[in-house]
Amino acid sequence: MIRTLGFFFTFMLGIGLFGSARADVLIMLSSSGGAYAEVADVLQAELQKSSIKVSVSVIGQQTVEELSTHHPQLLVTVGTKAAQMAFQISNARYPVISTLLPKTSFDNLLATQRLSDAKRFTAIYIDQPIGRQLDLVRIVLGSGRRVSVVLGPESSRNLDQMVTAAESRGLTLVAERIERSSELYPALQRLMSVSDAMVVVPDVQIANSETAQNLLLTSFRFRLPVVGYSAGYVKAGALMGVYTTPAQIGVEAGDLVRLVLKGNWPISPRFPRNFSVGINGHIARSLGLRLDTETVLKDRLQRIPD
Repeated sequence: MIRTLGFFFTFMLGIGLFGSARADVLIMLSSSGGAYAEVADVLQAELQKSSIKVSVSVIGQQTVEELSTHHPQLLVTVGTKAAQMAFQISNARYPVISTLLPKTSFDNLLATQRLSDAKRFTAIYIDQPIGRQLDLVRIVLGSGRRVSVVLGPESSRNLDQMVTAAESRGLTLVAERIERSSELYPALQRLMSVSDAMVVVPDVQIANSETAQNLLLTSFRFRLPVVGYSAGYVKAGALMGVYTTPAQIGVEAGDLVRLVLKGNWPISPRFPRNFSVGINGHIARSLGLRLDTETVLKDRLQRIPD
């Protein structure tokens, strides 16, 4: 409740963003509330420590019109829709940091820009590097395992990278490519009978709220451990997951903003450096697995060189 009220007052202040007290940084949200507000609250608190003037706004046509004529020093977008709007502002020259969006979404947006304009954009992705998920599989289940993954139109572009990452960890990747969510269940049936674990990667076609239940129920019937990419996936029935929370993204974005305002630019897009590990104890017990604590698993992952 306190966080929600804090965001409300921050947003109300942000309505007057382009008045006499110009902000150094504008945080533009895809929607109010939820994870978007949590990122904004934490990011604003981080920047206020450095006396950086911050305003917050939720996307809308007025936001586009104002940004087209009154430029902040730096724009931080939270969520895919806000990033899409930032990429549409053609006459802007300020740097843009996009957060809380998958790498594939950012790459698609970047591909719409001319090379000279693309240098204005960077990102902290919401998803994890595939190697981090595979490291968690190897730590918990051991090497020599067959790890399955279902890939949609976007995530299939990274198949070669995934195969290489698995091989370097003594794992074998077994992949199925699908074009639409209706193909998910047959693909799961084929994969789950020949694999020791499944890794779920963000892809709007195969990993959304409509398909998650189907995937997790099927994996439970096959007694197949699933590694998810969000706390929600773990809570819903994945054995474990590695993910970056909205608060962690807010802190990391604060560090990046301070670097940019000190003149460090351009900065390459990157996966989040901080992360959390989640375990579903009920699923672990049903599979007869005894896992280390979340803290221990995170510490072991952090000790692995990038």
